[in-house]
Amino acid sequence: MILYDKIKAKYSKEEIKELLGISIGGRIIRNEINVNPSSISSKINLLELCYTMEDFFIDYKEITDKYIEKNMYYNLFLRGLTINYIKNKFDLETQIYAYLIRGFDYNGFTRNMHLAFDSLGIVVDTSPFTVDLYKTHVELFGKKEDLENFRNRYGIKWELWYEPYRKSWHLAFNGCLAEYIRTKKAG
Repeated sequence: MILYDKIKAKYSKEEIKELLGISIGGRIIRNEINVNPSSISSKINLLELCYTMEDFFIDYKEITDKYIEKNMYYNLFLRGLTINYIKNKFDLETQIYAYLIRGFDYNGFTRNMHLAFDSLGIVVDTSPFTVDLYKTHVELFGKKEDLENFRNRYGIKWELWYEPYRKSWHLAFNGCLAEYIRTKKAG
């Protein structure tokens, strides 16, 4: 495994056992495959090892193949977090598993999902837009092409409309993405 090789290249056997514990450290030293990836990433900074997303997908193919949202899973792993940790920390429903496996639904209304965006590595850039916040939805105003790209990136199901009073295109939507934007903009 690439991860094991990078750990063994950087640390001595004694350091590995000290950092990861005798059980996990010993399994890595012996190249045993059944070490939970989060058990490693919660104790060793993988960025210092130059352990990339591609390395992760190769090493843990049997795990990552079942996820459409591989990048989110990698971001959790990189920080030593687990799906269960995120689920419990933000009091999420079990739908988080479905989102990672089948694809994230930014239109969905899963309770507290917007609170987990940062932990899941979801980056939302609204800087090209004027943002209007409403109780039930969010509206973005800007260039049509930018709005279409935003809409497609997050799979927003609502259409773009031209707003004649503001002489601008806009996208109005609700769901957890709208809630995240509302929370960030409201401070």
